[in-house]
Amino acid sequence: MSIAHFEGTSAFAKYNPKIRAGLLLGLGVIFLVVLTLSMALTRQMRHFETAQSDSLQWNLAQMELETSNLRREILEARLSEAANPGRTRLRFEIFLSRINLLQEGEMARLYDDPEAAALLDRIAATSARIDARLADATSQQSLEATAEGLNQLQPLIRELALHGLDQALLDSAAHRHGMKRQAELTMAVGLGLLAAMFVMLLSNDHQRRRVLEKDAVLSQSARRMGSIIGASLDAVVCADHKGRITDFSPAAEEIFGWSREEILGLSLRDTIIPQRFRDAHDRGMARFLSRREGKVVGGGRVELQALRRCGTEFPVEMNLTSTEGPNGPVFISYLRDISDWKESEARLISARDAATAADEAKSRFLSVMSHEMRTPLNGIMGVLDLMRRTDLDAAQYRHIEVALASSEVLLQLVNEALDITRIEAGEERIETAPFALAPLLRQVNAGLSPLATEKGLTLDLTVELEAEGWFEGDEKRIRQVITNLIGNAVKFTRSGGIGVTAIAGETGVTIRVDDTGVGIRHEDLDQIFEEFVAKSQPGGRQSRSDGLGLAISRRLARLMSGDLVAFSAKGEGSRFELTLPLPRVRLAEIPAEAADTPDASDCATAPLSVLVVEDNPINRLVLRGMLERLGHRVTEAEHGEEGLDLLPRGFDLVLMDFEMPVLGGLEATQRIRRLSPPLGEIPVIGLTAHASSEICALGADAGMDRVLSKPLRFTTLAGLLGEHVPEPDLQEADLDDEVLAELVETVGPQSVERALDGLLKEWQDMARRIDSDAPGSDLADLAHRMKGGAAMLGMSGLSRQFAEIETDETLIDVDRLDRLLRGADAHARALLRQQPQPA
Repeated sequence: MSIAHFEGTSAFAKYNPKIRAGLLLGLGVIFLVVLTLSMALTRQMRHFETAQSDSLQWNLAQMELETSNLRREILEARLSEAANPGRTRLRFEIFLSRINLLQEGEMARLYDDPEAAALLDRIAATSARIDARLADATSQQSLEATAEGLNQLQPLIRELALHGLDQALLDSAAHRHGMKRQAELTMAVGLGLLAAMFVMLLSNDHQRRRVLEKDAVLSQSARRMGSIIGASLDAVVCADHKGRITDFSPAAEEIFGWSREEILGLSLRDTIIPQRFRDAHDRGMARFLSRREGKVVGGGRVELQALRRCGTEFPVEMNLTSTEGPNGPVFISYLRDISDWKESEARLISARDAATAADEAKSRFLSVMSHEMRTPLNGIMGVLDLMRRTDLDAAQYRHIEVALASSEVLLQLVNEALDITRIEAGEERIETAPFALAPLLRQVNAGLSPLATEKGLTLDLTVELEAEGWFEGDEKRIRQVITNLIGNAVKFTRSGGIGVTAIAGETGVTIRVDDTGVGIRHEDLDQIFEEFVAKSQPGGRQSRSDGLGLAISRRLARLMSGDLVAFSAKGEGSRFELTLPLPRVRLAEIPAEAADTPDASDCATAPLSVLVVEDNPINRLVLRGMLERLGHRVTEAEHGEEGLDLLPRGFDLVLMDFEMPVLGGLEATQRIRRLSPPLGEIPVIGLTAHASSEICALGADAGMDRVLSKPLRFTTLAGLLGEHVPEPDLQEADLDDEVLAELVETVGPQSVERALDGLLKEWQDMARRIDSDAPGSDLADLAHRMKGGAAMLGMSGLSRQFAEIETDETLIDVDRLDRLLRGADAHARALLRQQPQPA
């Protein structure tokens, strides 16, 4: 049975029971009504038949006739001498029978009232007296008495007859009225039945037309469905409750390799279901037939394996539904061959995996590149930092500044390569904290000024009064965006200058970077924020290209809920405007550690013993130079295992690289934290070339106190070490601030600062002589110079101690003197900063 045929027959069958039931009900009602009317008419006919057999007029006439006959008979008997008493008696008996007839049958109903009953009683009484007198019918006296009784009886009979006639007339009128009502009722019922039959015929016709219309629609739908199924690319397979195939679409023939004629009537399990799934099919079929529920039937699309006629299995997507048929459920399955789709899916998965692997390889490459580039940058920038703090002439100092600024730009490019990967992966996070905007802008401006100066450009910074306060934001990311904008302005400006302006309002902060460069066409303004976009001049020289910088800067700005836009015209310069909704921070809300940002010169107030654990010799050289420049003692280890062996010597601080041979920094830190105090509590500062929050989190989890990213700058290291230097006891140094103030007033703060630098240098020479067991005469000369320098700078206590060492070298205590001297130096420099600067 096909789907179309099943649907059509089932639809037509819905209407036949209704039509048959309506017709049978109408016929039953008509039959009952006709039967009722027939019975009523029969009763009427019987009533008329009874009235005719017992006719009132006939009975009354007979009764009067018999009365007349009886009187004539008595009169003849009186006149005749030869009377016949038996004949007279017979006439009287006939007369009595007529009287009795009025009291029987239908006639009795006419006299069923008090007046008629009284007449009948009088007639009966008179008749009884006549009957008694007729006992001697031969006597003239009896005959006369009988005649007299008859004379009395005759008016009564006449009155009774008239009463009967009146009653008969009333009864006849009542019967006529009843017949009229019966006729009217019969007519009304007949008309109603005719109307009902007419309505039923109309309803039947309407129902018939509806059935025909629905059959036509169903037939059309069935033909359309048949056409759709025939043209469908998906296979349609129908089966009955026994699993026998009842319909097989053309697409099914093409997919499974069976013809419709061959497969109709065969079992599903034996034709298109693979052998290994047939038991599961039987269990599912039995479960559905018993409970009308199943996992596959009505469960939507499922992917299964099917079997072709040739015996090969292939994947299909199936949607199985069921409907009730004449003999049980009918199963309709829609199947699609997804072999090609599965192959495409496998190719896509393979391509996705390859793309994922390539992306991971890119991320690893960028991470390794960052690490490998940061390592030499650490050496370059560290050495440049150290060189800048040596005696240089103006040209040398300018060259160092240019090299450091270029290194900063290179470091920015390295950071951007990593940032784009993190932003694309959604891993970039904004970390907000209170920061001072104006110092940040001044630092960035100062760092990039050498590059602008080398090109003959001016680099001006204007910070409006409202922008001089503290704000809540990600200082690191804001610094990165500003550095990129100023760096681009310097790069693409040939003459003129760059202006940086910071404005703060109620909605946040706006930072503008204006340049007098080549400018950008209006239609290209949005494109410059795309990755790796270059705008070229006709001569082939690039006029504006920002690689990843502007793309990352805009993304970072939007991550901070702000935006970065550009305004420009060709040949008229450009303006880049960074808008950030930075909330202002009140002074009371600024953390003490954020507000206290000491310079490098006042961080190292006392010498520390520092263990440097670093496998790269260049990095060790740079760290040693910085630490010794700050006055600290340095011990080196090439890997974590060696550092653990050296740790018992006693150190104030450990600088630990992350990645080293033998034993890495994370594992070494974990082992340090498992040691007993005080070794297990020594501060450990992690050093890594991987500048990511995840790496910093790993260091914190391992037990590191801080994690610094390479390249490590001199000021950063100095500030960090200053946090771990104990506060010196300056009472023993016996400082005289008045002496220092007079000296500043006399020779100027610059000269005093040079004197402090010279005193520290002489002390470092003296400490090295002591460590190398130099001859005593040289040591006495050094102590003498230290005594004089300390006295000149108002360090009376130190001057006295050096005087004692000048006479007795055994009194020297290098660590104590170093701590006192550096504490006094920091105190003196702090006083210098408080002095008013010359105009």
